[in-house]
Amino acid sequence: MLPSAESNNQAGTIPSEIGVLMQLVSLKMEQGKISGTIPSSIMNLSKLVVLDLDYQRLAGTIPDSIYNLRDLAELDLNGNQLTGTISTKIGNLNTLYFIQLQDNMLTGSLPTELGLLTDLCKCSC
Repeated sequence: MLPSAESNNQAGTIPSEIGVLMQLVSLKMEQGKISGTIPSSIMNLSKLVVLDLDYQRLAGTIPDSIYNLRDLAELDLNGNQLTGTISTKIGNLNTLYFIQLQDNMLTGSLPTELGLLTDLCKCSC
């Protein structure tokens, strides 16, 4: 069985130590009370395929470290309080087929690099 973490109704913050879970392939924390920012140590989760942190209370920007997760297929940060823009580095996620970023406070236009994601079948930004 592949290592994964799934939870809802959790409270607190995502600890920076999450980066030590280098074999993790799926991180789902849906509809809870997680606050704070997404730690940059998430880049250590190089095998991560699913990152689902929807409807939390996450704030700050989408860390550039997310765009280094080369195996990421699903990215759901919907329903948080994230600010800033979607980086042009999103084009690095060439295995991404599902992305949801709506219901945040993101600004700016969608980067043209989204067009590089040829496997993308659902995009809600």
